[in-house]
Amino acid sequence: MRRSVTLASIGLVGVVIMMGLGCEQKLTYQRYELIHMGQEQLGVEKTLGEPVVKMTDQWTWNDSDRSITAHVWFNQEGKVLAKQWFDPKRGMVGGPPGGDATQGGEVIQQKTKIMVVQ
Repeated sequence: MRRSVTLASIGLVGVVIMMGLGCEQKLTYQRYELIHMGQEQLGVEKTLGEPVVKMTDQWTWNDSDRSITAHVWFNQEGKVLAKQWFDPKRGMVGGPPGGDATQGGEVIQQKTKIMVVQ
């Protein structure tokens, strides 16, 4: 009995390590810097990961644990028009097209992250 518990514990530790190695943090400033004007939406998503909010002309990424928010605006052809980054270290970098943060389109996808603390 004791040996099977030990083997199960070792297996669980191995799974946790493998999962950790496979998880790449996509929302980083270095990856944000790779986004360029005229880039297509698919390339942006491959670079930064899936956004938490997808509007027709603006996508938003948010990592509340690290206080990071990124926005990317797209033109009618779905190509990058502007981008913006905010984190505690750098502050705000970039901005919306024309400097008007109230621009927006119809929300086509939005995700919510819920954390339960017990």
